[in-house]
Amino acid sequence: MQFNITTGYAVRLLICLGEEGEIMPGGQIAQRAGIPPKYLIKINSRLKKAGLIESVAGKKGGYYLCRRLEDITFLEVIDIMEPEGRISRCLEEEGICSMKAEKKCAIRKYYRDMYEDMKEKWLKCSLEEIRTWREEGRERTEWKRKEEKNKGVIYIKGERPLLLGLAAAAAAAGPKARRCWRLQEVLWKWVRLYLLQKQKSFAIR
Repeated sequence: MQFNITTGYAVRLLICLGEEGEIMPGGQIAQRAGIPPKYLIKINSRLKKAGLIESVAGKKGGYYLCRRLEDITFLEVIDIMEPEGRISRCLEEEGICSMKAEKKCAIRKYYRDMYEDMKEKWLKCSLEEIRTWREEGRERTEWKRKEEKNKGVIYIKGERPLLLGLAAAAAAAGPKARRCWRLQEVLWKWVRLYLLQKQKSFAIR
């Protein structure tokens, strides 16, 4: 099953509004969420009709989220953006079956059971969870960038595996732990400078 591109844009839009927590102009949403303007009006119209967002007119107008991200499920967004979305045409209300065997087709039953399992997972997944996964992905990407940047850096014996282990643990932990790690990272920079200078002084001797 392949979701429409508008479904992905709708998820981005809702998460963007949820993170902002206040009215956002359409242009700002399009830029921050990476949504082409031509799709924005169509998506906003559907989400507004479903009661997920509301609009405000005027110079300082825009859109805002009507519900918390924790209270919006991925399944709800799919149902809004793809009301006829199915993994097979035979599962649609007016199912198409070239064999005329809608009621006793084993393949159709398999498709239906699989689709119901998927719906159950989507129902349990909130947009807040998706937002959290995205943030964790950003953290991991940031650590990878730092790792690339630090190639060629002289490490103290045992320092590199220690830092990599702490970074991985911080990326898998919650926001508080990550903030704590950032503080430790700053402190460690000062400590390593001291140790490197000390190491050089011993080498001279």
